[in-house]
Amino acid sequence: MATLVATFGPPGAFVHWSLYALNTMTGILLGNYDYVSVATVQDFRTALASRQSNNVHLYTDAPERGLSSAFIQGRMPFLALNEDPADIIGFMLRTYDMDWKQAVRQTNLSFAATSELFVSPMALRISRSNGLTIGHFIRQVLQHLGLEASDEQFDHIVQRLLPDGTPASKVEEAILSQIANSAPIGTGLDLSGPELRIVEALHVSMRRGENGEGPGEFRWPAELLLGKGGMDELLDQPIEMVGPARCLVYGPYLYLPIGVWELTLALEVDENGSGNSIDVDVFHGVVLHMETFKLPAKGRMALIIKFSVTEGREPVQIRVIQREGAIEGKLHIGDIQIRRIAETM
Repeated sequence: MATLVATFGPPGAFVHWSLYALNTMTGILLGNYDYVSVATVQDFRTALASRQSNNVHLYTDAPERGLSSAFIQGRMPFLALNEDPADIIGFMLRTYDMDWKQAVRQTNLSFAATSELFVSPMALRISRSNGLTIGHFIRQVLQHLGLEASDEQFDHIVQRLLPDGTPASKVEEAILSQIANSAPIGTGLDLSGPELRIVEALHVSMRRGENGEGPGEFRWPAELLLGKGGMDELLDQPIEMVGPARCLVYGPYLYLPIGVWELTLALEVDENGSGNSIDVDVFHGVVLHMETFKLPAKGRMALIIKFSVTEGREPVQIRVIQREGAIEGKLHIGDIQIRRIAETM
């Protein structure tokens, strides 16, 4: 009889340890198995076709919607592992060669791509913050996946997960002793004041509730939009409009869960006596919505745009495009306010 163990969650220390635990359990209880890490349906099919065993352990931190839907609609039980986004970002910064913007976007991608899975009734949601014992962790997984372990197998799993440990030993103890850079980071990110403000705002956008749901409202800091400095620099404001027709800002290349969203973008213009027109659009694989309007010489305004996200792995861009060359003018862009207005179209 073939067994599929499927695990989804962000690339933090808790997931690293949990994958080791699940591979250990699968090996002891089922014998031979194939471990595959894929994100798309096609890659999963390819992995299944070339597997060496009937038993498979699948893991991905950012599945495409088709793969998520296959598990949800197929009524297949799976594990959804959660960790505080601050700890995930801190772990990635200390473990991999990436800057904080890369770590933030990778964590955000995983959050968006797995959101449907975390609210599914087929998910066993386990969070690092639950404070589970190793015994409780093992029993929950066995029950949810419909697996059984003899007393001898159970004890063997415990000893493999924490030598000299007992079922009452804490999962956190095993994580800290076995995974480098795994200590919770809290507010201890080594960032400047402005950078920390940006990251903390994004933490809010990626925290899940008890039932796996994400926040209904949050903001994306305007500094993550891209201007003439590209990915390497935070947006420098106000934006000088002097120059040819061009895209003034774009990005922030962040991700949203599948659903219908309302975006509010605040703009402030000054020193624009000769006037100009701009386009503001939302790009998600294609242009979802566009507004074109004439700027006043001076003043504040806000755009409210509604759009649908159909693939959590596709980044969202807001683009502000100057339609004509300008000899004057300054534009300031406020933080992007985001609100979920429906789960689906």
